[in-house]
Amino acid sequence: MEILSTTTHMGEYIFYILFASLMSLVLLIATVAGFVEIFHYKNRDKETILVTLGILIFTLLIMTNGAFIIKDGAIVTHEAKVTDWNEVYEQDYKVVKQKGELITIQSNKWGK
Repeated sequence: MEILSTTTHMGEYIFYILFASLMSLVLLIATVAGFVEIFHYKNRDKETILVTLGILIFTLLIMTNGAFIIKDGAIVTHEAKVTDWNEVYEQDYKVVKQKGELITIQSNKWGK
């Protein structure tokens, strides 16, 4: 396998981080508003509590996903000429696309 070029997808990486950050902020504000509604205004309806807890869980999921995106780093793809397919799979790459002899491969782990 001969790697001809390497591409780091920073635009996609920055978009994911910004999207996760903005969504977390919006949902965190909604969660705080829900808790204010429950505790300050003493609105302890079942629907208010369930919606607030649902938003809180969704916020935590998005924040966790954002943390994993930051930890893993940007996606890196390689354009390569493959002579031995076993070498591709032994080095833990997956084929993303194929254009004639040129193969675009990506590590199975982000940021690797």
